Amino acid sequence: MTMKRMVIIAIVVAAFACGSWFGYRRLVTGGPAKRTRIETRMLTNRVIVSMLEETGTVRPMNSVIIKSEVNGRVDAVFVEDGDVVTAGCVLVELDKVDLQNKRKELELDHQESLLNLEQTDLAYNRKRQLYEQKLVSPDLFDSARIDRDLKSNRVAKIMSQINTVDDDLRKTTIIAPAAGTVMNRAIEPGEVVIGANSVSSGTELMKVADLAVLEVRAVVNEVDVSTVRTGMQVKVTTDCLPGQQFTGVVEHVAPAAVSQASSGGGSSSAAGQVQGFEVLVLLQGTFRQLKPGMTANLTFIRAVVSNALAAPLSAVFCDDYEAAVNDQKFYLFAKTPSNFIKAFVMLGVQDADAVQIVSGMTGRIEVALSRPDSMTEKPKPTVRENDRH
Repeated sequence: MTMKRMVIIAIVVAAFACGSWFGYRRLVTGGPAKRTRIETRMLTNRVIVSMLEETGTVRPMNSVIIKSEVNGRVDAVFVEDGDVVTAGCVLVELDKVDLQNKRKELELDHQESLLNLEQTDLAYNRKRQLYEQKLVSPDLFDSARIDRDLKSNRVAKIMSQINTVDDDLRKTTIIAPAAGTVMNRAIEPGEVVIGANSVSSGTELMKVADLAVLEVRAVVNEVDVSTVRTGMQVKVTTDCLPGQQFTGVVEHVAPAAVSQASSGGGSSSAAGQVQGFEVLVLLQGTFRQLKPGMTANLTFIRAVVSNALAAPLSAVFCDDYEAAVNDQKFYLFAKTPSNFIKAFVMLGVQDADAVQIVSGMTGRIEVALSRPDSMTEKPKPTVRENDRH
């Protein structure tokens, strides 16, 4: 075999080996490595509506818990849940027998005390005449006077007890203090109730509520509560009434956070725990289908910015979301003909999809929706209104 023929065979074998290797590599790796394509989006001007969504509970604004002021057994209940009552309407009657018997005993004691008073008064008058004639000593006269005064006090004391029993008898008839709808009736005839006094809170019999005025109470966390103001319009919806929307107005924002009971019996919050503030939203218009106790979805309209330069939320980056608000720096990656450049920006309001660029960029700039380099990005929480500067 000539030298030339051997060289040709070696070249063919090498070519075959290279082709086999590249074919195997394509089979294993799925083809040659492809350059990762960075998805981009153009900054645009649009209307941004900043909203805050919370949930709360529908409840009547004005309601009264009905309790008895005296102990007793329920003799009759005259209302059911859902009944509409007027002020002064009789709701419950308690058994009066024990109080009536007590009053009869006191009446007998009163009559007896009056007779005793009359007897001591006669004795006092006789002693007074004899004393004036200097026929009895001053000690005997003073003793008669004191005895008469004691009997008189006894009459007054029994009369006071009778008045107390009469007041308790009036309280066995429990009436509605205001007009409204009966809710949460919790008693039946024959049950024994405990009266509300300084020692006991008493048995709750029912509630009477004015369902013409409803409110929603929600708890807003400390990060967002600064954007909620009295008089702010609120959209209200419920899951049980799909397609229906109600209007509300923020009536009150609690000046202090909702207390949380600690293990020691006091009120404290765990370190780093986000606190909540109660917000009261007063419903407006007609809402006949809304019922107390329903869960309501509240949408607070915090700000509306027209013609705002908007960037997608996924295009905004921050190196340390756990840093203090004033130390956080937000930036975007702007596309250039050859690569991407980092541009620090100041953020404004945001909605569910985009955030306003206040400064640092102008319109018609293409930005990356992911980091264009190989750096591992930290998880990006939602940008909050108070996180921007």
